[in-house]
Amino acid sequence: MGSTGSICFCTESDITEGHYKLIASKRYNEKSWGWTLIRVKRAQEGKKLPVVEYLMPNEEIPSFEANSIKAFGDDVVGEISQGSLVRLFDYDIGRPAHNVDFGLYYALTLNLLECALPIRIYDFGAKPTAGRGELRERGIADRTFSGMGVMLNADFKDPSQQDPAIPEQKPKERTTEFVHLVAEESHEELGEIKILATGLSELPEFLKNSNKRIFYTINGQTHAMKNASFLNSPKVKLGDLQTHLIVNVQCEHMDKTAMTSIFMGNREQKRDNRLSRELDELLQKHLSSDSKLREYASIIRRRRAAQIVEEDEETKQMLSDLIAQDPAIRELLGFGSVAVGISHGPGGKEKWTEGRQFPTFLKPLNIKKIGDGFVKELPINTIRQIKCGTDAANDYLSRTNSPGWIECTLKPNEAPRSASLHNGTATFTFKPPSNAKVGDEIFLEIGFGDHGPRGKPLTFPLTLEITEPEKRTPKKVVNQLRQRKK
Repeated sequence: MGSTGSICFCTESDITEGHYKLIASKRYNEKSWGWTLIRVKRAQEGKKLPVVEYLMPNEEIPSFEANSIKAFGDDVVGEISQGSLVRLFDYDIGRPAHNVDFGLYYALTLNLLECALPIRIYDFGAKPTAGRGELRERGIADRTFSGMGVMLNADFKDPSQQDPAIPEQKPKERTTEFVHLVAEESHEELGEIKILATGLSELPEFLKNSNKRIFYTINGQTHAMKNASFLNSPKVKLGDLQTHLIVNVQCEHMDKTAMTSIFMGNREQKRDNRLSRELDELLQKHLSSDSKLREYASIIRRRRAAQIVEEDEETKQMLSDLIAQDPAIRELLGFGSVAVGISHGPGGKEKWTEGRQFPTFLKPLNIKKIGDGFVKELPINTIRQIKCGTDAANDYLSRTNSPGWIECTLKPNEAPRSASLHNGTATFTFKPPSNAKVGDEIFLEIGFGDHGPRGKPLTFPLTLEITEPEKRTPKKVVNQLRQRKK
């Protein structure tokens, strides 16, 4: 965060006392450290706003020679021989973040889902405690932070229940059940957006208390958040997952104009404008239509039902008798096709158990082949999906280590599209660009790219033929037809 974003919290946010920030820096293999002091001054006479200024006597940056400096003034921790030191004086961090063991760690977790490098945190105001390492005995609490993604996928989930300084502690049971690519969207106005969902059998306590579930991030840093109620909205209908799902909407490749229009400088919320609403609607559409998330919601319902039944033998026997008389009651009570007493491992049994780290084929299924390429008609008023068989693992597009990506030869405004991958099926969804006309042909190559041994993208040539608008059956007629079938 730059000075204008952080210095306003210095000296406990009281500008009458002045805001101060020290910066010292030395390049590799140089002798001198350059330094300056940044401060905020109250609005001067005739001026409306305060000003930020930095110290530069005689129009030169002050400097001094030293092999190393002690960032924290401590003989053991924080000695550096190169790099940069930024010190914010009397920073008003707020409660409960002032506690490094839990508060600051949790605050960082909500604001940094992904971290390029680990962050080492030291609290020099901790209570001295024997038996928890040399630093803690001196009243220094320390912790390493690597981002929410690393924390959720660690062997233990709640750091408040685990102290790495105590080796005899056993790690908590793993609670992350999957990391799933919901969609990779190439939107005509918004640009490239990636939606990742993390399923958890149980949320860490601090995430339950925060109620934050949807995170809009740029390079891993949160720029806006939404509450669990978003998952329970009528357009998403995933209320069963309010305490089991974390959604990361990655926006670093978003169109820069759209990014500036949507996200505010405070990195805490979005503006309420057309593009922001378009982004939310896009997220709602992909979450509500994702088959894996709907399946997971069903699994969670069955687990809850099984837990209730297992806790009451009389209820268990009564439901078993009812189900024996009428199997339809299984669906009514949320047991699906599984009878009372289900107790599978996390996630139940998946049909798709195979998958390669780097896929070897991508075969279009619901599309006609003409010559060396494929052709798909795309009505000018709707969307069309292309299903492809593949041997890519489910996490191919979402994993942290050597992930794949969607390879396309056209920009989002030339061929708006989204993509998803689940259980051996890759789905590419196309929408006509805004300037399309009936009779237009759009030529592209689409598929997967990665850094695997294949050495080249796994793509196929595709022609989208823009056709006449599709005639849509009125909703009233559709409902009548459904009633007749029943």
